[in-house]
Amino acid sequence: MNKQEIIVGIDPGSKVTGYAFLSVEHKKVKPLAYGVMKNNPRMTLAKRITLLYQELNKLLSEFQPTIASIEKIFYAKNVRSLVSLGEARGVLLLALEQAQIPIYEYSAREVKKAVVGNGNASKQQVQYMVKKIIKIKDEELQFDITDAIAIALCHVNKLQYV
Repeated sequence: MNKQEIIVGIDPGSKVTGYAFLSVEHKKVKPLAYGVMKNNPRMTLAKRITLLYQELNKLLSEFQPTIASIEKIFYAKNVRSLVSLGEARGVLLLALEQAQIPIYEYSAREVKKAVVGNGNASKQQVQYMVKKIIKIKDEELQFDITDAIAIALCHVNKLQYV
């Protein structure tokens, strides 16, 4: 892979959604931006997903990603959590599709295997490897962010073999 790609990695959540924008060129990965989009549980569902949609659109406009990678839903603690997660994920997919960004979906197991080498790795192991791979020194980096970076790195690994 010789041309520059900008990959957005998204870890969807019903309360907190992690995101990361990585620049990949000549097999070199550089973080452009990362953070979280938080939902206020006191707002109506319609307001929460509207704000999530608007915030992602602002980020997409700013960083102009060429590829999106997002985590698949694999389980939830209860039905209500699963529905909330599905609603958040749906609006994120809508924003990506409307921006005409190719979307790649990965299971948590695929992401862990790509980043740590073990599909059963813990969140702490994923966080440790993400920090090492892209040389982040921030000790306070939360799991939602390192998960989003890992999701983007999972796609970076796929690009290396294309």
